[in-house]
Amino acid sequence: MACLFNSTQPLYGLSNKNLLGFQPKAGQTQLQVAMILRLILFLIFVYFGIKTVITIVRYVKNVRPKESQVCGVRQVPLNEMVQDPVCGTFIVKDEAVSYRTREGVKYFCSEECKNKFLDKQTRD
Repeated sequence: MACLFNSTQPLYGLSNKNLLGFQPKAGQTQLQVAMILRLILFLIFVYFGIKTVITIVRYVKNVRPKESQVCGVRQVPLNEMVQDPVCGTFIVKDEAVSYRTREGVKYFCSEECKNKFLDKQTRD
């Protein structure tokens, strides 16, 4: 059985001449192949380096808090507090019991305070 690598015939019709038709010097083709492999390896490292930097930048952008900043001070959104007109307790507006009147919306800490307010309004 013949070994393909020990053959004196060029594989796939390739000859030992370069593109311009000149015979390369001994060892020159090995040097060219080594340089091409180094270039390919360098380009692979550059590609993955750029992909890594892009991934890190996207991660940092998504992790950063999205609060607005005014004069370098972080503005943290707070829940608005409202005062119950019956008992005077301050409560978070989103959790309060609301009732719309002619003067506007009234907020209460509980249904009990809302009913006291409505009873007082009907007596007056």
